[in-house]
Parts: sequence; structure tokens; C-alpha cells
Amino acid sequence: FKGIKLHMELAPTLIRKLRKVFKEAEELSVPICIHVGEDFNSIDDLCKEYDVDVIIAHLGTGVYILDPKRLEKAVTLSEKYDNVYVETSGNTFFFIEYAVKRVSPSKVIFGSDFPHEHPLVIIRAIELLELSEKDKNLILGENIRRLINF
Repeated sequence: FKGIKLHMELAPTLIRKLRKVFKEAEELSVPICIHVGEDFNSIDDLCKEYDVDVIIAHLGTGVYILDPKRLEKAVTLSEKYDNVYVETSGNTFFFIEYAVKRVSPSKVIFGSDFPHEHPLVIIRAIELLELSEKDKNLILGENIRRLINF
């Protein structure tokens, strides 16, 4: 595996500590996957400061928190920055569809959050999207392969 995972929902982190992580990720050229808590502002600030690919886990909503306001914040960050992506796990078909329409398939990354949910649930949701096979393949693997140089 290649990357860093931050879980800010469980342990909110001071911005100075996050800067150290972002600096290290930038130096190593690895992406950061972030399970965002309530604070999207620090992510916005860090994306301005560092050249790091950021993956917002769960479309910003959290596995058990299907919150349209948080989805909107995550999608807005992905639209604002070329290096910010959203990841699909723990979501409904409609949240995934909304994100894909807003930010394009090239900015959406498949995730299942196994063992909380079966991977085929999210795969099936992506298969149901009205997209070309090429775009579905981007979401289901090509986007993450590009980010981790695999």
C-alpha cells in the first residue's frame, strides 16, 4: 500500500500537526486519504499550501452519517482543487451519482470500507451509473492507480 490515512472524525488534529503530515506526503509523493470530521476548513487551507493528492473518504459524509451538507463540502473542495478527489464507500447510489455528475468520473475513487460493507454493493452502484465503460473503469481502479503510480 502507498499513502497516508487520516481519521479526523475519531481524533481531531491540530493544523500544525496536519502540516507535518502534508509536508511528509508531499516529500514522499503519496496521497492522503482523509476521513473528515466536522472541520473541512483545515483541509481547504492545507490544499492551498501543499502539492499533495487528497482523497476525501466517504464523500465527506462518514460511513453512518449520510449528510448532504458534508457531501456538498467535499464535492466543492474537489471542484476547487485539481488534486482533491472523493471516495465512494459508505454511501448511497444517489450520493455517488451526485458526486460523479458534479466533479466528473476522473475525480471519484471506488472504496468499499470493508468489512463494514461488502465491496460489491458500491461496485454495483457504480455499474448502475449512466456512464461509459471507460468512466466506470476510472472510478473502479484507474484513478487510484494513477495517484499511487501503480
